[in-house]
Amino acid sequence: MNLMEFSEVQTDLVRNWNERLPKPLSIRLLQTADARTGQFQRFGETLLLLAPKVQVLVEQGQGAPALIPGKAWRYHLVPAGAELEPFLELTAMLVQDPGELPAFDTAPLKDVRWPSRIKIYVTNYCPHCRNVVTSLTPLPLFNPLLHITVIDGALFPELAAEDKVRTVPTVVCDDRFRWTGPVSRAELITVLAERDPSRFGMETFKRMIQEGDAGRLAGLMLETGRVFPGFLETLMHSDFQTRLGAMVVFENIAERRPELAQKALEPIWERIGALDETVKGDMIYLFGKAGDGKWISRLEAFDSPKSSDDFREIVAEALENLRQRK
Repeated sequence: MNLMEFSEVQTDLVRNWNERLPKPLSIRLLQTADARTGQFQRFGETLLLLAPKVQVLVEQGQGAPALIPGKAWRYHLVPAGAELEPFLELTAMLVQDPGELPAFDTAPLKDVRWPSRIKIYVTNYCPHCRNVVTSLTPLPLFNPLLHITVIDGALFPELAAEDKVRTVPTVVCDDRFRWTGPVSRAELITVLAERDPSRFGMETFKRMIQEGDAGRLAGLMLETGRVFPGFLETLMHSDFQTRLGAMVVFENIAERRPELAQKALEPIWERIGALDETVKGDMIYLFGKAGDGKWISRLEAFDSPKSSDDFREIVAEALENLRQRK
């Protein structure tokens, strides 16, 4: 067994942590072709030796190797040095009774209504990073819309370079907001709660759809009375599953607020000429679902012998729906 070298203090820390765990704990280890995977494997093997209540589940993947202690957390970091204890503290919370969790002021988190990806850049030898990690990593326990990734900027300099991180600790939220140095948890929560969803990019809506939150997405657009530009980008996405999920959201809006869906058709039309035939066909299908008689003449231009039979069938069905609605 290829073990990681722990000091006597670290060994005692892990053993005592294991004794305090109220029930068994599973941690996933994402194994990839990346050479740094070996460091994560050694940590997992050492953890198994010192903590009998822990199960390390190895799974194959791509990209940067990681430890995944729960649905909302990912660690591109091998916990050691100053980051070992915060990792153990967070993972222990995952198996604790909710009534035994730390006394956080969770009320402001109820105002966070949109998913957020929070990246925390640290190093194992940074004396200030552990406080930021300890403060922020428990947040998804109180609001499942939040997802946290802890990244060792020294071990993964390419990830730090992508986010233009030059010092630690640095916190990056949704690739739009950042803090360097000490971070106020209250300030971060306030920023997340006050975000304007109409300014979100496609990736936010794509994640909501992929994570089964399409119904909530539709509800929020109905509530605000806006079909967000970033959502329209998702609706025209080249990936079929993403596009299909967005189409379900759009049809939901069209059924409940037809006038709201109709407002979104013009921006789609402005882009339709640049779409490939498959995506274009899906958009024309939506015109048939949400449009009115004024779209008939526009869609008739697509009824061309040069198009595929499947595409022409979609156009014919959309036109029929529009004519019945006229």
